[in-house]
Amino acid sequence: MKKLIQNHKGGIITDRKSLKKREKDFCREYVYCGNPKDAALRAGYTVFPEMCGIRLLTERRIKEEIAELEGKLAATRAEALCGYRRIAFGNISDAVKLILESDGDRLDAEKLDLFNVAEIKKPRGGGMEIKFFDRLKALEKIEQLSL
Repeated sequence: MKKLIQNHKGGIITDRKSLKKREKDFCREYVYCGNPKDAALRAGYTVFPEMCGIRLLTERRIKEEIAELEGKLAATRAEALCGYRRIAFGNISDAVKLILESDGDRLDAEKLDLFNVAEIKKPRGGGMEIKFFDRLKALEKIEQLSL
C-alpha cells in the first residue's frame, strides 16, 4: 500500500510499506558484510554502489529491516552458542548409564540427555559403541561466535 507524503521541498513522494527485492537483498547483504558499497554491489546496484549504499542506509524502512535481520541473526547465534556450550561442557553420565545398563534393564530413552552423542552403534559381537561430538571443535566454534 502506498501513501502520499509531502517532502521538505514541497514535492510529493510515496511511502511504500514493503521493500523492493533489491532493497531486501541490500539489507541481507549489509547484515552479512557490514559494508554499504559491497552490500549494494551484491544486491545489484551497479551504478555508484557506494552512494546507493549510503543513501539506502539513511532510509527508515531500510534501517528497520536491517535491525530486524540483525535481531534474527543474534537470536540464531545465541541458539548456536547454547548448543555448542552443551556439547563442550555437557555431562556424559547418561551415555555411560546407557552403556552400563544396556545388557539387562530397559532405560527410558526420552529421559536421557544424549545431546552430545553423535552416533550409537551395536556391533554384531555385542556391546555398544558411542561416539561423541568433538568438544574441542565446539570450543573453537564458541570462540568464533563470541567475537
